[in-house]
Amino acid sequence: MLVTEAGIALGCPPGLLPQSYWFHSLFLDLRANNSNLLRAYSETGCFIDRLLEASTNYYARVSRQTLEKAAMTYEVEAIPREEVETSREETVTERSHRRKSLVMPMLRAKRWTRSRWATKAGVSKNSVYEYLNSKRDLSIENRQALAE
Repeated sequence: MLVTEAGIALGCPPGLLPQSYWFHSLFLDLRANNSNLLRAYSETGCFIDRLLEASTNYYARVSRQTLEKAAMTYEVEAIPREEVETSREETVTERSHRRKSLVMPMLRAKRWTRSRWATKAGVSKNSVYEYLNSKRDLSIENRQALAE
């Protein structure tokens, strides 16, 4: 199931099984990085040692690259300087905008909804929605779970 989701998240082309696409992409990544986890017998035949470790490392690398790309390409609407200087406290609307401008590009890059993010982090969906709308501050534990 996770391999299928990972293949879909990678952008599996139509007509291919997502898990096959994931394993092929993993193979290409291991080969490109001269990984000692790959024992290639031919251009298409191989054995991957410690498959879970190799998949986890590859997933982490792809996720990091995706998030970095999203952060570099997303333009945040700036609050005019006059508004910042005249108001000492951030309004609920400004805080909500700031939170969403940071989180939403990352979720879009992963092709996740706010609901899926909450489920993966093990927190309630209300926590995520209310946090993004600045109606709630999260506990340290929930912040950590969502950050991971």
